[in-house]
Amino acid sequence: MSPKKAASIFDKYALPFASLVDEESRWRKERELLMSLARTAGSGKKWVLDLACGSGFHARHLAKEGCKVTGIELSPAAIEAGSRLPGGTLVDWQKGDITRKPEGEYDLALLLGNTLSLFADRQTLEMIIASAAAALALRGVLAVQVLDYEFLRKHPVMTECRLELAKGPAIFTKRITPTESGGLISVQLTFPESLAQKTESEEVTLTEWKIEQLKAVFKLAGLALERCYGGMDKTPYQPGENRDLVIILRK
Repeated sequence: MSPKKAASIFDKYALPFASLVDEESRWRKERELLMSLARTAGSGKKWVLDLACGSGFHARHLAKEGCKVTGIELSPAAIEAGSRLPGGTLVDWQKGDITRKPEGEYDLALLLGNTLSLFADRQTLEMIIASAAAALALRGVLAVQVLDYEFLRKHPVMTECRLELAKGPAIFTKRITPTESGGLISVQLTFPESLAQKTESEEVTLTEWKIEQLKAVFKLAGLALERCYGGMDKTPYQPGENRDLVIILRK
């Protein structure tokens, strides 16, 4: 999938995507790992780069914790939604393509939310990781999150929320279902109180990048794999037993 295609979908559903997250509960689970990385990575100045940050869940919460955070996102609607959420005014939001090296030098870079699965070709993957690595200070850390597709094939994912939009009350549903080459994100926005029960939907194809493929790309970019987790809460990683694979790399 091209970056522009992905951005157009997230543009359309920026607020519903942001509304799926229980931010307080999620941050309690993820804070320990992310703040530990921010304090010990690179120069220790806690300069953070959040790549393909969407509405900036991680960027906003890290900024509220005292980190200096830049969020790179291709979707203007996602940036607008994030800037209005708590902590949004503390983030340096930049519209940009993550295949290109951003300006500045950072201690910690984040590639979370299964961003890499949106890209189907190896060349683009190499460009993204190389750009992230080039933006890191010496001894800087890159944290990457991808889905464990072996787990997904046993446990398809569905999340849902209710929200108020200009068109009226709505139900937003996101499903992640397995395919032979990865997965499929299906999103559906339904307006149950409209006369025709209007429904809008989109699909996003996900590519399965296996750990050995990722390791080769990380090595090419000069990044050393330090450890893997089965989630942002530092759960030990067991292939096929965790929904997520979180990879911590150091320059």
